[in-house]
Amino acid sequence: MKCNADCPVDQYATGATSCRLCALDLIGCRQCLNSTSCSSCTDNYYLNTGSNTCRACSQAITACDICSASNVCLFCIGTYYLNSPTQCSLCWLSISGCVSCSNSTVCLGCSANTYYLETNSTCTSCQVMYGCLNCNSSTICTRCKSGYFLDVAGLCEHCPFNCSLCSSNSSCTSCDTGYYLSTTTCLACFSNCVTCNITACFYCTVGFYLSGGSCLRCTPPCSTCSGASYCMSCLPYSYGPTAGVCSNCSNSCASCSSNTQCLSCNIGYYYLASNNSCNNCSQLVFKC
Repeated sequence: MKCNADCPVDQYATGATSCRLCALDLIGCRQCLNSTSCSSCTDNYYLNTGSNTCRACSQAITACDICSASNVCLFCIGTYYLNSPTQCSLCWLSISGCVSCSNSTVCLGCSANTYYLETNSTCTSCQVMYGCLNCNSSTICTRCKSGYFLDVAGLCEHCPFNCSLCSSNSSCTSCDTGYYLSTTTCLACFSNCVTCNITACFYCTVGFYLSGGSCLRCTPPCSTCSGASYCMSCLPYSYGPTAGVCSNCSNSCASCSSNTQCLSCNIGYYYLASNNSCNNCSQLVFKC
């Protein structure tokens, strides 16, 4: 009379007619005697004979994929190679741009698009080719850097002047700062304008403000402003802004924090730290 069920090799008997998968109770276990004792492990695990349990190869040896023991790695994960039975090394550190290799000198695959595989099993950056960003060989570029376009021969050529992106040497699709796209050509924006179209400016250079699609200079002593009467920052010889207003320092001050507090003095004056003032050199017996 049977006491336990006949179970497949990856299961154990839990009764006369029932079986249970080893892996449900023992992680990584291929064959087991019961719910606590494993006899063999799956490829990514090794058998710890002390506890009869399976442990991940990568926990014993960093980046190890398949091992036979805690100190014997057989295969490393994809981007590593087996440097010794106890060490997996990163391909990229030995061969620049390499993502798959058989050892420290033989690369099998390079970083997609950014490197290409040489005949000597090393990787070379696509950027050695003029203007190239991505490639699939030493002569065929598949994508160019900004400011270049890909010609029919798989080479990169420079875009027309002031084009940031283009599809050919005569067709711009995007322009550099300070220019706007007119059909397929980049034309200069209005004076002191950073971003514009054919009719109006949208953003001005520092020291100017936008008014009716044009750029007007901020009124001194404003350094930057958001309008004709609202300062955002002040020129060195002034202080503020307070409520959008910059005020001039006194004539003797080169810079100041208020109308009574000088930080530095103009030529012909000396700084008196006791009251943060600038005083005329003629008041001294020596020359400044």
